[in-house]
Amino acid sequence: MQPGNQGDNLQNQAVDASPSGTDVPIAADTYPIAAPGRVISWQAGEYVHHEKERKWFILLFVGGLLLLAFALFLFKSWTFAILVAVMTLVLAVFAVRQPRIVSYQLTDGGIQINGKHFVFHDFRSFGVLQDGALYSVVLIPNKRFMPAVNLYFPDEAGDDIVALLGTHLPMDDIEVDAVDKLMSHLRF
Repeated sequence: MQPGNQGDNLQNQAVDASPSGTDVPIAADTYPIAAPGRVISWQAGEYVHHEKERKWFILLFVGGLLLLAFALFLFKSWTFAILVAVMTLVLAVFAVRQPRIVSYQLTDGGIQINGKHFVFHDFRSFGVLQDGALYSVVLIPNKRFMPAVNLYFPDEAGDDIVALLGTHLPMDDIEVDAVDKLMSHLRF
């Protein structure tokens, strides 16, 4: 990234960061380079979407049918069988659903995600994770039952985003939990 004044702008086009072309592109809008009174704006997918092959859906429905058979013949539970069928259909729908494009704005006053404002004291710390070829900032909340907030960002804005967050929050090492590892392995 080249140094510049607060008024200098970088124009970035949508970039597909994966070699296979299956991850969600992240587009950085025009944003000023980090300086006093900083504002960093960008757009990214709400999650990384992996294209699934026909084989993935076949395995999903075979697994659903096996669970359905266990529910009906082993447990003799119609309610569990209905739950398994509904869950299998919901997983299939979410597997083909494309992520929404989310607008982010990071300032010294906090973080705005699709118009919803968060202040820095809502969060305890942050960390950076790599999800395939894409990077995300994970904001760890202070509230016990509030989920962590993931902000996917374009490579070229990463240094500015981390620098601005680092002035307000401590940076921690973030480990991917078992559920996220499983979801990544299943390409979900």
